[in-house]
Amino acid sequence: EVTDKDGKVILDKRKTPGIRQKTDTVYEEQTAFILTDMMRDTTSYGTASYVKIKNSKGQSIPVAAKTGTSSSDVDRWFVAYTPKLVGVVWYGYDKNIEVVVSGNNPAAVIWQSVMQKHYSTVDEAESFPSPPANVVKKHICIYSGKLAGELCGHDVRVVNGRTVQPTRDEYFIKGTEPRETCDVHMLVKVCKDSTETFTAGTGSKKQILSRNRLASPYCPPSSAVEKILVKRRVPFSPEYPSDPYPFDWGYEMPSEYCDVHTGPPDIFTGEDEQPEDWPSWEDILPPAEPAGEEDETLFPNGEDEEWPFNLWD
Repeated sequence: EVTDKDGKVILDKRKTPGIRQKTDTVYEEQTAFILTDMMRDTTSYGTASYVKIKNSKGQSIPVAAKTGTSSSDVDRWFVAYTPKLVGVVWYGYDKNIEVVVSGNNPAAVIWQSVMQKHYSTVDEAESFPSPPANVVKKHICIYSGKLAGELCGHDVRVVNGRTVQPTRDEYFIKGTEPRETCDVHMLVKVCKDSTETFTAGTGSKKQILSRNRLASPYCPPSSAVEKILVKRRVPFSPEYPSDPYPFDWGYEMPSEYCDVHTGPPDIFTGEDEQPEDWPSWEDILPPAEPAGEEDETLFPNGEDEEWPFNLWD
């Protein structure tokens, strides 16, 4: 049944002769479930996290959604559905004129306003279907896509004022779930006294950030700290020197070592007392060549030739 804004019935398939509802299976049940679960992320912590719907009792109504913006920002879209209703909103001009907004997506704002007006009169709670039998849930690392390991949960970040948890539960069609454990999180020692700066973002979002270099064998214990960082499969390298870095480059494991502590200090005092595992010269210098017969390549004639200079001058 379709009605207008005044409640007048425009179309009623049950009473209109010749109209039959046709049904086709577009997605398998497990695929539809996973798509819905993914799209719920949009209103949970994604690009439309501000869209919230509640019924007359103040209970939250789950929403699965997809935002959309066309080239040059001439269109704004919001396509979303609850367990019982679906709505699509387009926002733009008759001509291709850029839609300039300083806040939330106007299409999503309209969608929320309409849906909230309806649900303010609904008493019943709503929920999406439970996972089908052939769908499994796994706890994964969001940075590797693999099963979460011991280190993953400690990589909590704050992005744009919002805390981002590094692990979460995800659903998979049975047989497609990950089986390997995360291999990108590493526990490394960095030197808090040695930093390198980088420029991330462009325009109004441009920021000058920094990260620590790896601790060298000469960094004192008071300067060497442990951090959990990400080892990219392909380390980021800008194509041009002026190219901006990604904002999360500060979480990537550095390749350069401390440039502050480049050798053992002359005197160890206080906190900088030489640790037990401090490397000895035998550990640093290459091994000496074993004693043997005289090298004939140095004196090919076997004669006791003189060096052309004195090593001790």
